[in-house]
Amino acid sequence: MKIVVLDGGCYSFQSQNGNKIVRYNSSSYNSKNETSSMNHGSAVTKIIDNYVQESTIISVQVFNDNHMIRARDLASSIKKSINEFHPDIINISMGTRSDSDGELQQAVNYAVKKKVVLVCAADNSGAISYPAFYKDTLSVLCDYKIKQIKNFNVVYNNWIDILAYSGHFSVEIKKRQEQVIGSSFSTPVITAIINNMWSKDLVGQDNLIVEIKKEMSQMQYSNDSFHLKHHHNIVNDFLTSKDKAIFLPLNKEVFALMNNSDFVVPHIASIYDYHTSPKIGKSMADIGYTSYVPNQVIGDMRDINWESNDFNSVVLGHVKEISLLLKKDLLSEIIEKCNEYNKKIYALDLVQNEKKLYKERLGGSLFTFNTPIVGVIGTSSKQGKVSLQLEITRLLKKVGYDVGLMLTEPFSEIIGCKHYWHYGYNASKFSWQEHVVGSNNTMKKIDDEKHDLIIAGTQSQVMSSNMKNTGFIPVETQSVLTGINADCYVLLVNKTDSTNLITRIVKYIESYYNRPVLALVESRGTSELKGNLNDLPIFCLSETDKVVKRIIEFF
Repeated sequence: MKIVVLDGGCYSFQSQNGNKIVRYNSSSYNSKNETSSMNHGSAVTKIIDNYVQESTIISVQVFNDNHMIRARDLASSIKKSINEFHPDIINISMGTRSDSDGELQQAVNYAVKKKVVLVCAADNSGAISYPAFYKDTLSVLCDYKIKQIKNFNVVYNNWIDILAYSGHFSVEIKKRQEQVIGSSFSTPVITAIINNMWSKDLVGQDNLIVEIKKEMSQMQYSNDSFHLKHHHNIVNDFLTSKDKAIFLPLNKEVFALMNNSDFVVPHIASIYDYHTSPKIGKSMADIGYTSYVPNQVIGDMRDINWESNDFNSVVLGHVKEISLLLKKDLLSEIIEKCNEYNKKIYALDLVQNEKKLYKERLGGSLFTFNTPIVGVIGTSSKQGKVSLQLEITRLLKKVGYDVGLMLTEPFSEIIGCKHYWHYGYNASKFSWQEHVVGSNNTMKKIDDEKHDLIIAGTQSQVMSSNMKNTGFIPVETQSVLTGINADCYVLLVNKTDSTNLITRIVKYIESYYNRPVLALVESRGTSELKGNLNDLPIFCLSETDKVVKRIIEFF
């Protein structure tokens, strides 16, 4: 078998699997010098080498350090490689956004004629990319649901053919272990799998791509034989301060609850995590990021004593993904245990919005509110928006304000929020109109409670930084913000965000929603954005008291 890798070149290395490694580094790309493009090409080549044996792998340098290549040059490289090396497979862990002259299409057609399989990485941003877009290639996209390196799913009726591993690869480059991630590095794994399933019978087929997909369909990772039960008729129990609850597993949502345990309604009896977790045996106080974490040691879920009277309730974080990975229905198991031992349960995977909340009124009319509203928004995910909401609430309460909270998280009731609009992870799908009406009705219920102030939050991102894929357009958050109709905003930013992105988001909020952004808050550690941006002050999380001061002054 012979595999050509069209990439950024490759450093010299010795195969560990008896493969012959051939390097063709172009002098036009200054390949005598060590370049960053070679890191990319070396990683791709080494991943193939890790998973094939006794094959010839030919690394051909077709781009340099700017990692850019024109469609014309890539098309030429494909044809030239076919003619010079006569490969069985060509791995292309890159692409272009355009093929306006159709030259890549012609190169793909030439590969089909010569019975050469092109295995092409799709664009990580979700944009259409070439040659992966063409039907006579095998296009590969990494997918977060695929958790094992050799696992994959075959896709039909789509320009994407293969969904592959989405995690990190550890690759040795120049005697250093480098971590790489993305479709560029999932693609060589698929190339290796195709190499290993190669046969004369396969090559003899009229449509090689179709036959490869058929054969891979028999090998693919699949959950078809494993189904999670649906629990549409099960409603979460209502927990009060008299309840003693165990919390598990220690994932993102439960971790946020532990870091704001002063808001948690039931008593925290114990905390548990999966038996493979490195957190087991550690104290929450050692791994938490606030002074509100409980000083409890994290236990192994397998050691829960269900007969114990030390707890009467279970708060269960999201377990769908880990259940599919383990092929073990954890939600059903915990529900059965709670039924058997007469324990209450509050499972985040069971949280649903009330139907009456999103029933649209005739004419699409919306409520306006009497209570002042502060919106807490962010430039991306995983910034700690809920923690900032709660810290602002905490500080306002300390100086005597009665504060209402509007959350969009599934654990809202666990921290005492009776009214919420859940549209985060594993939430039901709604139209943009239902998001507007649902969040607006929720705000009306909180407004009717006559607080001094309402702190309202949303899910991640308010403005798309990527217009190349519908999945990056935050229609839900934009709709929820319309329903909330805040009087002012606090914007969480990352220290890696460009000033251009932050400025655009501020302008968008202030023009579209016609309300001011009062402050920027850097989401992790001390702000590196130097004081202010366009006259907006920038604070770090430890300076939330200054944010509160600006809120009070505004109203």
